[in-house]
Amino acid sequence: MVDALGRRHWIPPVALVAGQLAHGASWILLLVLALHRPIALGAPALGWLHLVALGWLTMTALTILVHVIPGFIDATWRGERIARGALFVFEAAVIVLVCAFWTGATAALPWAGTLIVLALALYLLPASRTLVTAFAGYCGAERSRPSSARRTVAIGISSTFYRVTRSAISRPSTEAARSRVSR
Repeated sequence: MVDALGRRHWIPPVALVAGQLAHGASWILLLVLALHRPIALGAPALGWLHLVALGWLTMTALTILVHVIPGFIDATWRGERIARGALFVFEAAVIVLVCAFWTGATAALPWAGTLIVLALALYLLPASRTLVTAFAGYCGAERSRPSSARRTVAIGISSTFYRVTRSAISRPSTEAARSRVSR
């Protein structure tokens, strides 16, 4: 078992397990919310929402994309170790964010959110570099250019990465948004 953790797999097993554990934890937290909390949304409910959206769905998707991206575009990862390492940082930051919501430690929320954005950027940089490689021409001596369908998929993935990163970076802080609303 320990040997399996040291090997490089197509899909990172520890990250995939972390995503699935987040899925299981989300059901437990939902049960706790249903039994002990009022119906109104509060910080614990937001913690549950972020556990599902980031800890389960996003983590599982990013983990699987480590294998899918090069398979769809006939390219090899550029900076795969960085992308795989970013998955660990991402999941750790999600755990901190969910715990901060659940316990009401609002001072930790901006730090955890920033760490999540940085981990996503750390993942997206090598992923984007890999996608750019697919457009740069031939991926190897024995391979031909990616087909138009694969090129379309690569463009779609690239544009999605760009939009997610741009929206995460360009969102105004809640304090700035509140001051604009109060004017």
